Amino acid sequence: MLHQEVALKLANLEIFRGLDAQSIQRIARAAEKVMFRPGQTIIKSGATGDAAYLIIGGDAETLPENGQPSEAIVPGSL
Repeated sequence: MLHQEVALKLANLEIFRGLDAQSIQRIARAAEKVMFRPGQTIIKSGATGDAAYLIIGGDAETLPENGQPSEAIVPGSL
């Protein structure tokens, strides 16, 4: 099930390390699955956020800004 995969990835993130397994499972079940098309922007730097995105699979990267190189965002990243 997808929520079990999400729970495993959440449990490995520093921000969730103090939570028990049941709490992490509740967060995972409440998570909304969102899929993005290749080239679609997930969030823009400096924008006010209204969600956190956990990358479960696929390829994502930062877009170069102010001469900075792009960086890969690996599955399991928040």
